[in-house]
Amino acid sequence: MILDELATYLASTGVGYTTVGGTTGDIFKALAPQSPNSALMLFEYPGLPSYKTMQGGVGGAIAELPRVQIVCRGIPQDYNTPRTNAKAVHNKLDGLGQKTMTGIEYLWIEALSPPFLLERDENERVWIACNYQVTKRSS
Repeated sequence: MILDELATYLASTGVGYTTVGGTTGDIFKALAPQSPNSALMLFEYPGLPSYKTMQGGVGGAIAELPRVQIVCRGIPQDYNTPRTNAKAVHNKLDGLGQKTMTGIEYLWIEALSPPFLLERDENERVWIACNYQVTKRSS
């Protein structure tokens, strides 16, 4: 699953967050928990149609094109830390190509924009987001 692969990759790359899930984690997949305040959250959303080939008259997908939103959240009233962390994630992912994660080949990852302010939640925590277009081999 793409969120598992990206979460594990980002935890290993020094982007300000290091532990995936659980009660002591700070990286979450398809989840925005109330705590901890400082967290990285990954969400899937609709991507583009798969690349297909004609093999014997039947189309077979050779590459999938999912999209992922990655959100960095900080402690109340702190804009700079989540912004810095979102930029670190952006630097690791934007333009990443030919990377194999858990047996799946990622051909290309591209940011659809620079990181941006998504919201300030009810606890005054800043959420900085960036959306990514992913091209990966069909699995």
